[in-house]
Amino acid sequence: MSYQQKVYNVPDPEKMKLLKKGLGVLVAILIVLFLGWDSTYMLSENQYGVVNTLGIISVENQSGIHFKIPVIQRVEKVSKQIIGMAIGYDPQTNQSKTNESLMITSDANFVNVDFYIEYRIVDPAKYLYSSDEPVMILRNLAQSYIRDTVGSYVVDDVITTGKAAIQAEVKEKLGNRIEAEDLGMMIVNVTIQDAEPPTLEVSEAFKAVETAKQGADTAVNNARKYASEKIPAAEAQADEIIKNAEAQNQS
Repeated sequence: MSYQQKVYNVPDPEKMKLLKKGLGVLVAILIVLFLGWDSTYMLSENQYGVVNTLGIISVENQSGIHFKIPVIQRVEKVSKQIIGMAIGYDPQTNQSKTNESLMITSDANFVNVDFYIEYRIVDPAKYLYSSDEPVMILRNLAQSYIRDTVGSYVVDDVITTGKAAIQAEVKEKLGNRIEAEDLGMMIVNVTIQDAEPPTLEVSEAFKAVETAKQGADTAVNNARKYASEKIPAAEAQADEIIKNAEAQNQS
């Protein structure tokens, strides 16, 4: 019987030592590079830097390179510039958004009105941390005040001579509400981009919806009126029957 001799390649201890040392150096270099990269941030003239240090918030508004504590401090950049918000149309395609632009005036007419809201962030810390969706809140409030204001004017004023008054009224209402909500923003300007009667098809469709709503309201009111008239009479009749039965029992 013959045996085949097996030969094993035993790693050189010196080479293994050098390899481990090289890996350690590489890891150390990567850590140093990461910490160095994470220890600075750059701000332009049009940016705030909101620094979060374990929940403690501070704001840096000077442009240039700034230092921070790696890992411990997080920085979010917020624009100082005026930001625009289109309501009633898509600014990219200029296509109308009927669900936003179509409104009812005080004289029961329909009108398509496009607005452009301009705002600026004045307190970046509140903007980031006072609410989850400050821009969405602004948009919802703007739509509400726009509809409320347009609804108090007749259609001719909305389309022609009343635009300036409507813009000023919406700006004041929206600005006061944004300040009360403490969102860290301010309204710079409110502009009516366009105002015109809707197409005939859209007008007819919305009129049909309004007629249906009015019909439903009328039905509900009639039912309440009927109930208010019949229930007291029925209760009185029931009381009379009870009284008569009690009188018969006593006799």
